[in-house]
Amino acid sequence: MLIKKNNFTLIEVLVCIFLIGMIFSLLFKFFTQITILEIKIDKAAEKIHQSNNFYVQLTNCFSKIKLKDFDKSPFYTKLESNKLIMHFCFDNGVDPDPDLSDVVDAMIYVNDEKKLILEIKKNENALTKSRKIILLKKVEKINYLFLSSKDEALKEHLSENITSKIGFYNFWPEEKKNLPQAILIDLDNNLKFAFFLPK
Repeated sequence: MLIKKNNFTLIEVLVCIFLIGMIFSLLFKFFTQITILEIKIDKAAEKIHQSNNFYVQLTNCFSKIKLKDFDKSPFYTKLESNKLIMHFCFDNGVDPDPDLSDVVDAMIYVNDEKKLILEIKKNENALTKSRKIILLKKVEKINYLFLSSKDEALKEHLSENITSKIGFYNFWPEEKKNLPQAILIDLDNNLKFAFFLPK
Protein backbone atom coordinates (compact mmCIF):
# COMPACT_ATOMS: atom_id res chain seq x y z
CA MET A 1 0.00 0.00 0.00
CA LEU A 2 1.30 3.46 -1.02
CA ILE A 3 1.18 6.36 1.46
CA LYS A 4 0.79 9.83 -0.10
CA LYS A 5 2.82 12.62 1.48
CA ASN A 6 1.25 16.08 1.62
CA ASN A 7 4.47 18.00 1.11
CA PHE A 8 4.53 21.25 -0.86
CA THR A 9 6.70 21.41 -3.92
CA LEU A 10 9.22 24.23 -4.34
CA ILE A 11 7.08 25.86 -7.06
CA GLU A 12 4.02 25.88 -4.81
CA VAL A 13 6.01 27.53 -2.01
CA LEU A 14 7.41 30.17 -4.42
CA VAL A 15 3.93 30.92 -5.83
CA CYS A 16 2.57 31.26 -2.28
CA ILE A 17 5.41 33.64 -1.26
CA PHE A 18 4.84 35.67 -4.44
CA LEU A 19 1.08 35.98 -3.75
CA ILE A 20 1.66 36.97 -0.11
CA GLY A 21 4.21 39.58 -1.28
CA MET A 22 1.68 41.00 -3.77
CA ILE A 23 -1.01 41.23 -1.08
CA PHE A 24 1.37 42.97 1.34
CA SER A 25 2.54 45.45 -1.32
CA LEU A 26 -1.08 46.32 -2.19
CA LEU A 27 -1.92 46.76 1.51
CA PHE A 28 1.19 48.91 2.04
CA LYS A 29 0.24 51.12 -0.92
CA PHE A 30 -3.34 51.41 0.37
CA PHE A 31 -2.26 52.40 3.90
CA THR A 32 0.34 54.84 2.52
CA GLN A 33 -2.36 56.58 0.47
CA ILE A 34 -4.65 56.74 3.51
CA THR A 35 -1.84 58.25 5.62
CA ILE A 36 -1.10 60.88 2.93
CA LEU A 37 -4.81 61.71 2.70
CA GLU A 38 -5.05 62.07 6.49
CA ILE A 39 -2.08 64.45 6.49
CA LYS A 40 -3.71 66.57 3.76
CA ILE A 41 -7.01 66.62 5.68
CA ASP A 42 -5.20 67.68 8.88
CA LYS A 43 -3.41 70.51 7.03
CA ALA A 44 -6.68 71.69 5.45
CA ALA A 45 -8.45 71.56 8.84
CA GLU A 46 -5.62 73.54 10.46
CA LYS A 47 -5.79 76.16 7.70
CA ILE A 48 -9.57 76.46 8.13
CA HIS A 49 -9.15 76.75 11.91
CA GLN A 50 -6.50 79.49 11.49
CA SER A 51 -8.71 81.34 8.99
CA ASN A 52 -11.69 81.20 11.36
CA ASN A 53 -9.52 82.40 14.25
CA PHE A 54 -8.21 85.26 12.08
CA TYR A 55 -11.74 86.26 11.08
CA VAL A 56 -13.11 86.13 14.64
CA GLN A 57 -10.22 88.15 16.10
CA LEU A 58 -10.43 90.89 13.48
CA THR A 59 -14.23 91.02 13.61
CA ASN A 60 -13.93 91.56 17.36
CA CYS A 61 -11.34 94.34 16.88
CA PHE A 62 -13.13 96.11 14.02
CA SER A 63 -16.49 96.04 15.81
CA LYS A 64 -14.93 98.00 18.70
CA ILE A 65 -13.15 100.74 16.74
CA LYS A 66 -13.12 103.89 18.86
CA LEU A 67 -11.93 107.44 18.52
CA LYS A 68 -8.96 107.78 20.87
CA ASP A 69 -8.43 111.53 20.57
CA PHE A 70 -10.05 114.16 18.40
CA ASP A 71 -6.84 115.14 16.60
CA LYS A 72 -6.16 111.68 15.24
CA SER A 73 -8.11 109.44 12.88
CA PRO A 74 -9.19 106.12 14.44
CA PHE A 75 -8.51 104.25 11.19
CA TYR A 76 -6.02 104.69 8.32
CA THR A 77 -3.38 102.97 6.21
CA LYS A 78 0.23 103.98 5.88
CA LEU A 79 3.03 102.88 3.56
CA GLU A 80 6.02 101.92 5.73
CA SER A 81 9.13 100.15 4.36
CA ASN A 82 7.27 99.35 1.11
CA LYS A 83 4.51 97.62 3.10
CA LEU A 84 0.97 98.86 3.48
CA ILE A 85 0.14 98.81 7.19
CA MET A 86 -3.37 99.29 8.56
CA HIS A 87 -3.59 101.38 11.75
CA PHE A 88 -6.67 101.64 13.92
CA CYS A 89 -7.78 102.25 17.51
CA PHE A 90 -10.15 99.90 19.27
CA ASP A 91 -11.48 99.21 22.74
CA ASN A 92 -9.51 96.23 24.06
CA GLY A 93 -11.66 96.10 27.20
CA VAL A 94 -10.10 94.71 30.35
CA ASP A 95 -6.83 93.01 29.43
CA PRO A 96 -4.69 90.81 31.73
CA ASP A 97 -1.98 93.43 31.13
CA PRO A 98 -3.35 96.74 32.52
CA ASP A 99 -1.07 98.67 30.12
CA LEU A 100 -3.03 97.20 27.20
CA SER A 101 -6.53 97.74 28.60
CA ASP A 102 -9.10 100.24 27.37
CA VAL A 103 -8.59 101.96 23.99
CA VAL A 104 -5.37 100.85 22.28
CA ASP A 105 -3.58 101.48 19.00
CA ALA A 106 -3.35 98.51 16.65
CA MET A 107 -1.52 97.66 13.44
CA ILE A 108 -1.95 94.82 10.96
CA TYR A 109 1.01 93.92 8.77
CA VAL A 110 3.04 91.06 7.30
CA ASN A 111 6.46 90.75 8.95
CA ASP A 112 9.73 89.54 7.40
CA GLU A 113 8.99 85.98 8.53
CA LYS A 114 5.78 86.01 6.40
CA LYS A 115 3.49 86.07 9.42
CA LEU A 116 0.39 88.24 9.54
CA ILE A 117 0.67 90.19 12.78
CA LEU A 118 -1.82 92.14 14.86
CA GLU A 119 0.22 94.43 17.10
CA ILE A 120 -1.47 96.33 19.89
CA LYS A 121 -0.01 99.04 22.15
CA LYS A 122 -1.33 101.82 24.35
CA ASN A 123 0.01 104.57 22.11
CA GLU A 124 2.09 104.85 18.96
CA ASN A 125 5.30 105.54 20.87
CA ALA A 126 7.80 102.81 19.88
CA LEU A 127 9.08 102.58 23.48
CA THR A 128 5.73 101.59 24.98
CA LYS A 129 4.79 98.01 25.77
CA SER A 130 3.19 96.11 22.92
CA ARG A 131 1.78 92.67 22.18
CA LYS A 132 2.20 90.92 18.83
CA ILE A 133 -0.43 88.34 17.95
CA ILE A 134 0.23 86.01 15.03
CA LEU A 135 -3.01 85.86 13.06
CA LEU A 136 -1.80 83.66 10.19
CA LYS A 137 1.43 82.09 9.01
CA LYS A 138 2.90 81.79 5.50
CA VAL A 139 1.38 85.00 4.17
CA GLU A 140 3.32 86.52 1.26
CA LYS A 141 1.30 89.71 0.82
CA ILE A 142 -1.82 91.46 1.98
CA ASN A 143 -4.11 93.77 0.00
CA TYR A 144 -6.87 95.96 1.37
CA LEU A 145 -9.96 97.30 -0.35
CA PHE A 146 -12.10 99.84 1.47
CA LEU A 147 -15.76 100.20 0.53
CA SER A 148 -16.98 103.77 0.81
CA SER A 149 -19.16 106.38 -0.82
CA LYS A 150 -17.49 108.42 -3.56
CA ASP A 151 -15.20 111.11 -2.26
CA GLU A 152 -13.07 113.58 -4.24
CA ALA A 153 -10.33 113.38 -1.58
CA LEU A 154 -10.01 109.64 -2.29
CA LYS A 155 -10.29 109.64 -6.09
CA GLU A 156 -6.59 108.90 -6.63
CA HIS A 157 -6.99 105.72 -4.56
CA LEU A 158 -10.12 104.49 -6.35
CA SER A 159 -9.63 100.84 -7.27
CA GLU A 160 -13.07 99.81 -8.52
CA ASN A 161 -16.44 101.46 -9.09
CA ILE A 162 -19.38 99.57 -7.62
CA THR A 163 -22.06 102.12 -8.49
CA SER A 164 -22.01 105.80 -9.38
CA LYS A 165 -21.96 106.61 -5.64
CA ILE A 166 -19.94 103.74 -4.11
CA GLY A 167 -16.48 102.38 -4.81
CA PHE A 168 -13.57 100.32 -3.52
CA TYR A 169 -10.42 102.21 -2.51
CA ASN A 170 -7.00 100.60 -2.05
CA PHE A 171 -5.73 103.19 0.47
CA TRP A 172 -7.34 105.03 3.39
CA PRO A 173 -5.41 108.22 4.26
CA GLU A 174 -4.90 109.47 7.80
CA GLU A 175 -6.51 112.83 6.96
CA LYS A 176 -9.81 111.06 6.37
CA LYS A 177 -11.59 111.22 9.73
CA ASN A 178 -14.52 108.92 8.96
CA LEU A 179 -14.47 105.13 8.53
CA PRO A 180 -15.13 103.10 5.39
CA GLN A 181 -18.31 101.01 5.45
CA ALA A 182 -16.44 97.73 4.94
CA ILE A 183 -12.97 96.30 4.43
CA LEU A 184 -12.04 93.50 2.06
CA ILE A 185 -8.75 91.84 3.05
CA ASP A 186 -7.11 89.71 0.37
CA LEU A 187 -4.28 87.41 1.44
CA ASP A 188 -1.95 86.19 -1.33
CA ASN A 189 -4.73 86.73 -3.90
CA ASN A 190 -6.19 83.53 -2.49
CA LEU A 191 -8.11 84.09 0.76
CA LYS A 192 -10.59 86.97 0.98
CA PHE A 193 -12.30 88.23 4.12
CA ALA A 194 -14.92 90.96 4.44
CA PHE A 195 -15.42 93.03 7.60
CA PHE A 196 -18.07 95.66 8.28
CA LEU A 197 -17.14 98.65 10.41
CA PRO A 198 -19.34 100.50 12.90
CA LYS A 199 -20.85 103.80 11.81
